[in-house]
Amino acid sequence: APLGWGAVAVNAYRYWRAGYVVGEQNYGGEMVESNIKTVDPDISYAKVNASRNKAIRAEPVATLYEQGKVFHVGFFQELENELVGFDPETKQRSPNRLDALVWAIMYMHDNADGITGYYMNEVKKLPQAAQDELKERQALLDKIFKGKT
Repeated sequence: APLGWGAVAVNAYRYWRAGYVVGEQNYGGEMVESNIKTVDPDISYAKVNASRNKAIRAEPVATLYEQGKVFHVGFFQELENELVGFDPETKQRSPNRLDALVWAIMYMHDNADGITGYYMNEVKKLPQAAQDELKERQALLDKIFKGKT
């Protein structure tokens, strides 16, 4: 139900203390914003507009992964399954988590000065075991993206 996923988005926004929710304007974008604002009218919301297909949109983000400027903290099994399983050459179901990730990273990269440096410094504060795990996960993502680009 639309208000159900709107509440999920707002709860995630609050839980992760996000700066904003990014929603795609095409194909029902007004509904996305309306549902999220119905749950919380004060939420920070940013609209994005898809003018290119997912594979083309994902290329600059894949480059950021390859450069070590993007990495994940924690386990995101469903997202990682989409990242590993996406093949733009097939007519498979649209990978929504991958698409959301691409939009979020592009938006943050284009609109937030120094966010990469901030998070790199935060990672340095983690225990060494956590840093090592992040490096292993990053190596896997590098392998995945280098194989797909």
